[in-house]
Amino acid sequence: MKQSLITHFFLISSTLALAPLYACQPTPIVAVPTTLSTPGVYCLTQDFTASSTLIIIGSNDIVLDLNSYSLNPTGKTDGIAFDGVLGRKNITIKNGTLDGIKGGLNGIFINAPVVVDTTVSSDPLRQHDITLSHLYIRNFALDGITTNTFLSFEIYEGKLYQDFYSLANINIENCVVSSNLHGLEMYYASSARIDNSTFNDNSLDGALLFQCGVNSEAGARINNTIFSGSGFAGLFLGGCSNSIVSNCQFVGNYEGAVLKINGVVPCSSISFDHCTSTLNSYGFYFEDVLGLKLIACQASSCTYGFIFYPSFATDTMNDITVAQCIAERNFGDGFSFSLKTNTLATVLECIASGNNNFGFNFATNGGTGLVQSCKAVINGKGGFSNGPNSLNRYVSNVAQGNGPNPAGSKIPNSVADTNYGNNGVATFYTPATGGPGDLPFRQYGTTPSGLYPAGLTAWSNITLP
Repeated sequence: MKQSLITHFFLISSTLALAPLYACQPTPIVAVPTTLSTPGVYCLTQDFTASSTLIIIGSNDIVLDLNSYSLNPTGKTDGIAFDGVLGRKNITIKNGTLDGIKGGLNGIFINAPVVVDTTVSSDPLRQHDITLSHLYIRNFALDGITTNTFLSFEIYEGKLYQDFYSLANINIENCVVSSNLHGLEMYYASSARIDNSTFNDNSLDGALLFQCGVNSEAGARINNTIFSGSGFAGLFLGGCSNSIVSNCQFVGNYEGAVLKINGVVPCSSISFDHCTSTLNSYGFYFEDVLGLKLIACQASSCTYGFIFYPSFATDTMNDITVAQCIAERNFGDGFSFSLKTNTLATVLECIASGNNNFGFNFATNGGTGLVQSCKAVINGKGGFSNGPNSLNRYVSNVAQGNGPNPAGSKIPNSVADTNYGNNGVATFYTPATGGPGDLPFRQYGTTPSGLYPAGLTAWSNITLP
């Protein structure tokens, strides 16, 4: 009896394994171009090639299953496009390939027109609840996936308002987006998710998200995704807010992860956790952001590790927390802060090791804040450098083996530091006379007085065990 049950189990398993991966019911697509104009489940029956947009989404409540086949546009057109009608919702596109090698423009174009609405809230007019799953999108002249929407507008009580949310609840999961101009270009979205995907070898940005999640709405949630080989940024967040990037990898891009202003709107309330950046010119580059958290991230073997550099046009950067992050073997600084005196930065339990320049470099007008329980080891020019007029407070840090870097050398010296194991003492460097520039802490200018709690100075000399 036992043998019979085991045999029956394997017979059932074999039968399931031989069944088609995706049953094509109820509506097979047997020719293109075509418009899906009624709700339902559609699936391909073969590979298709056409010189116009192959499939147009023309209804709500559609599941388009590519059924492991491919769509291959040959003209300057799109593989799949929405029809542009307001309020398209509950759309799923899954399980196949879109290839623009023969001249395709965009892989998937989720578009929305300008809205002028005098009667109702524009929320129902968004394109929303869209899922892209298990897709391979490659070789398009513009974007693998684009939501390049215009601003929508709403007239309410005689006034014209911009509705920045033409898209809501868009999910990209288990996709590979490769060798396009941009992998993803997404504008004015709320509640966008990218999970378990790869954006590689795109000519400009792996993923460009522009002004997502402003006005207190949820922004982007990006998790377990790889951004590699981009000509510009692996991930570019322009003017985005309320967004979280977790467990992502940035490898071999010009810039790994970038936060920048979008013309007038800075990023705000952004967090990165457990992300790694390797072999990029810039590991993590943050230009304009109000409210940034970096937790347990790592930048290694980049030209620069972590860069915090507000633009001269806006000088918008404040409320920065960097905790348990590591910068190692970068050609320039491990952590570089070019902040202003009204900027608050808190750096906790971070490590800078084997960087060619400084481990932690607070450049001109290095802002205010706290650097505590950090370690700088074998960095070429020094462990910690503090800029003029900086109000930073340093507590319980360790500097070991940092020293001057000879001209032309890419390997930092290992030089014993004064006060080994301690936070150091206030040692001031005067460019005119040279001064002791090789100590683990180099301070330009003078330490202001009366700015710290009783018993503490900017250079609190606390012995560690």
